[in-house]
Amino acid sequence: MELEKKADLHSDIETALERLGGDLILLQELTNILSENLPLRIAAIEEAINQNDAEALCHTAHSLKGAIGNFSTGEAYQALADLERMGRINEMSGAFDILARVKQETRTLEMRLRSLVEPD
Repeated sequence: MELEKKADLHSDIETALERLGGDLILLQELTNILSENLPLRIAAIEEAINQNDAEALCHTAHSLKGAIGNFSTGEAYQALADLERMGRINEMSGAFDILARVKQETRTLEMRLRSLVEPD
């Protein structure tokens, strides 16, 4: 399963690079923007869950899902879609568990992106 997830992530990132016309510099810029904003966006999602604010959860999860979608529609994207749906239907039960998945999967995505755009 883990190997399959890595293959899917690799495929998603390669597709993103193709959408950018193979422009590795642009991919690097987008990766930097994601890295800079990721902690704030995850904190906003966590705050929405802490405050039991379904509307804010829906909005913040949707926003980060869009940013992640530039690179991958894998695990992080799917977990964010789950949080967005939970916010939309005002069902907050289990949101922290999904947020933990988001944190882990975004770290994996970020490391994979960095391995592509940063020299050894």
